[in-house]
Amino acid sequence: MRVPISGKVEAKRQQRIAARRQQIMNMLREDPTLNRKQLDQKAPTIIQEIRKFDPEWLNQTVPLIKYPSPLAIDWGERDQNLAQRIPSVVKTIQAEPGKPVRITKAEIGRRMGATNWFANDLHKLPKTKTALDAVLESREAFAIRRLIWAKDYFVQ
Repeated sequence: MRVPISGKVEAKRQQRIAARRQQIMNMLREDPTLNRKQLDQKAPTIIQEIRKFDPEWLNQTVPLIKYPSPLAIDWGERDQNLAQRIPSVVKTIQAEPGKPVRITKAEIGRRMGATNWFANDLHKLPKTKTALDAVLESREAFAIRRLIWAKDYFVQ
């Protein structure tokens, strides 16, 4: 059960809240770009007291920051773009001088900057998955390519 507050105590509280409001308004006059978080860092006790006893005024005077929602991803466009880039990346890997590198999903993803998409979102990229399946190198195919490279290397 809540004990009623005497008129004297309530009057002092209202005076204190008015003083706190004035302090916040002075800070906002000095720097109008301050948001609620910055005010809270600058004067935590003032904001805490206003938040407790006069939240409506605080919400009207210093509204909460609303962050923009993340942009929606156009998976169709991304899928088309990645699928078109895969053959050129594979040609680059195969044409590199020196010891051969196996053509894997991870290697293609690293070179395209799409490792996370290949690991986590490939189900949203059907054309890319088809393009990858067409160019990925099995262990046997890579072993043969590596043997051919070794033969050419030692012949030279």
